[in-house]
Amino acid sequence: MRRDGGPTVSVSLLNYRGARFFDECLGALERLDPAPSEIVAVDNASPDGSGAELRARAERARGAPVRFVPSERNRGYAGGHNLGARSGSGDYIAFLNVTTVPEPGWLSVVDWMEAHPEVGFAMPAIFHRADPTRVESLGSRFVRSGGFRVVGRNLRERPGVTGPEYASEVNSVLGAAFVARRSSFERLGGFDESMFMYFEETDLCWRGWLRGDRSACWFDPARPTRVRHTMHGTHPGGFDVARYFEPNRTLSLFRNLEGRTLPWLLPQAGRVAYELAGTPRRMLRYGWDVARRLPDSAERRRPLQRERTVPDRRIFGLEPEPPLAQWFDGSEGGPD
Repeated sequence: MRRDGGPTVSVSLLNYRGARFFDECLGALERLDPAPSEIVAVDNASPDGSGAELRARAERARGAPVRFVPSERNRGYAGGHNLGARSGSGDYIAFLNVTTVPEPGWLSVVDWMEAHPEVGFAMPAIFHRADPTRVESLGSRFVRSGGFRVVGRNLRERPGVTGPEYASEVNSVLGAAFVARRSSFERLGGFDESMFMYFEETDLCWRGWLRGDRSACWFDPARPTRVRHTMHGTHPGGFDVARYFEPNRTLSLFRNLEGRTLPWLLPQAGRVAYELAGTPRRMLRYGWDVARRLPDSAERRRPLQRERTVPDRRIFGLEPEPPLAQWFDGSEGGPD
């Protein structure tokens, strides 16, 4: 992207058992305009042979140069995308899972970020791949119960809307597709690889907020700037998302909340205990995972709190959202 002296963009494309998504995802990447400077295609030691197929496709790709980077083991989302980020050199890093289909103008968000230097992380409007007008996420906003609200979930994009551009602060982007300013990402040390998968993008954005790097959602309804996504598209049947999500959320709250707001952790932990009470094995696994990682989280908490420049009252008091009815119909919320 931008061979005229402007910013460069590296795409970190992460695969794990995702061969059935290659045609749509890789085809969409070839059509990006503006195009990235490079695409780093990371295979997370897929056991199904899709890594070999990804390598072959990288070698014959059209458009931006594609470099295949195999991981010797499954590093999860956090480690896989950290590897992709280290392997690229762009001023911006566009993180993309192979289960996504970006529209051609998706990377126009970089122009918007150039005009908003306070933003370290920005996501597009993300819609369901199988239901293209239904919103999956416009980002997440924290609530004091330790949970968060997925902005726009299950709203429908209004047909024929051509403006204005949508732009809104969020506490966290959705990890399936977002763009990071490399300087912000590297200053934060990238994703926390102890999280493996789930909540790692929220933890990254939260650590960014502590230091003044804001997160946002941006898209232009008049241009092809959306991304469509298949949720949990490469998970095997019966995969337990909560096994990773809930311990990661608990420990992120513990590390990132101020001392005076740390009690907000209790409702979240209590809710998890209530939800898992009927499955003692899952409850014990959650408790064990939190307990064994707590000393390390305590060590990480100290510099985070010492070096933070933004108080929780700002992080939990984002700027008001624009009225969603300008762009969307329906009621927000409900099941995914």
